[in-house]
Amino acid sequence: MFLHPLIAQLAQLIGAPPVDELPLTPTGFLVVSPNLDALVTCLDTFTVPHDYYRPLTYALAQPTSAQQAVFCDAVHALLTVDDDCAAGQVSSALVGLYAFAPFRDHCVLFETTSKCGTYAKGCGFAIALARASSVQWILYVSAPHSAYDLGTVEQAAAVYEGSGGRSLLVAGQKRTAFLASSPEGQEPFFDASAALYAWQHAQSIGCVRLPAAARNGRSDVPE
Repeated sequence: MFLHPLIAQLAQLIGAPPVDELPLTPTGFLVVSPNLDALVTCLDTFTVPHDYYRPLTYALAQPTSAQQAVFCDAVHALLTVDDDCAAGQVSSALVGLYAFAPFRDHCVLFETTSKCGTYAKGCGFAIALARASSVQWILYVSAPHSAYDLGTVEQAAAVYEGSGGRSLLVAGQKRTAFLASSPEGQEPFFDASAALYAWQHAQSIGCVRLPAAARNGRSDVPE
């Protein structure tokens, strides 16, 4: 059985069971990860890597319009979790692709499907505190360049957890996973960022986003 060396090293570092017994899936890592830092590190190993897509495979990996809409709904639902994460259900359009799962003091919205160690869709994952009373700062942390700006996923998780922030959002595709240009409307991380942006501005209290979505000089990406 071939095992990715990085996965094997991570399993050893986090004190997981022997690697031959480890369920090498996103769902499996929610079971064996001892803390949030280990969890995000493991989930990040499934990030779609550099130059992975060709036009056809990129098109096939994109969520349908219905899936895009309900993915945004799922992000909204994550932000309303209050000690009821285990009861969370994704829409039928996302069944088999995404799920809610409790993880210690958090609730995780994550992609359940992978192919050869890579997310099937690459929409990313989001985490929120499981109890509303645990939120200390209305702080929304994101890691838009997972697998590209190395270490930023773990840094973002540390800021989120250490500050008692509201949520953490991590991209599921390396920014160079598809080297051709693509409109933002086809990028799942943009959808999730827009959903967070809409949620934030619908609240009656202020908020802080850290870091903002990568703008690269564009005016169409919300700050």
